[in-house]
Amino acid sequence: VSTQSTGKQAEANFNIGVALEKRGDLSAAVEFLEKFYKLTLDQDWQDKIGDSLHDVASIQLYRTYTSLAEELYIDAPSLSIDYLKKAYHMANEGGSRSEAGLASHRLGNIYEAVGDPEVATMYHKGYLDRCKRD
Repeated sequence: VSTQSTGKQAEANFNIGVALEKRGDLSAAVEFLEKFYKLTLDQDWQDKIGDSLHDVASIQLYRTYTSLAEELYIDAPSLSIDYLKKAYHMANEGGSRSEAGLASHRLGNIYEAVGDPEVATMYHKGYLDRCKRD
């Protein structure tokens, strides 16, 4: 498979993922955005303004994982935590300190809500550390 073909596949997966997200089908959007993310690994592709497409993939997944976690919070808190952990990882990988801090804050809040103050404190301290650096 040529690099150009792989690039077009990545672009198609991104476009489908974003369209599904806008439609509110977050689970399906994640599937396509994760494919986009994997296709951008170890590539030096950039968008029109010069941002790394891998960073774009990471931040888009951060947002989609966060939205999905918010949807699942009441009915499936453990699944919500799983998606927030993924969001935290993506924000850190994508290089967004503010979004990584917000992900840490959200994890602290949900761990507090499910009765795990030790883990909640760890994530809240992470958020505080990021706030001090910004």
